Amino acid sequence: LQADAGDAAALTRAVDDAAAALGKIDILVNNAGVLLMGTVDTFSLEDFDKTLEVNVRGVFVAIKRCFRTWEMAGASSTSAVATRSVCLLRAALLMR
Repeated sequence: LQADAGDAAALTRAVDDAAAALGKIDILVNNAGVLLMGTVDTFSLEDFDKTLEVNVRGVFVAIKRCFRTWEMAGASSTSAVATRSVCLLRAALLMR
C-alpha cells in the first residue's frame, strides 16, 4: 500500500485497507518525512507547512487511526514506532 503522509484521508484509507487485507495491524512504523532546508529569511511558510504536514501531522493521523483499529480489535499489545525524527536529525547534521 502507498499513501501520501501529508494527505490525512489517503493515510486513513491506507491504514483501513491494510487492516482489511491483513486482518489486523500489529505494528505501525512511521517512516516518511521531508527535509526542506533554508534560513529564516529564505524558508517559506509553505515549506514550513509542508514539513509539519508530513513530519508531524502524518504521524499523528496514522497513529490515531491505528489506535482505533487496535481498540476495535481488542488488542492488548501493539507498537507504534516513529523513525523519521532520527533520520531527519542525522540528515540535517550531515548537511552542515
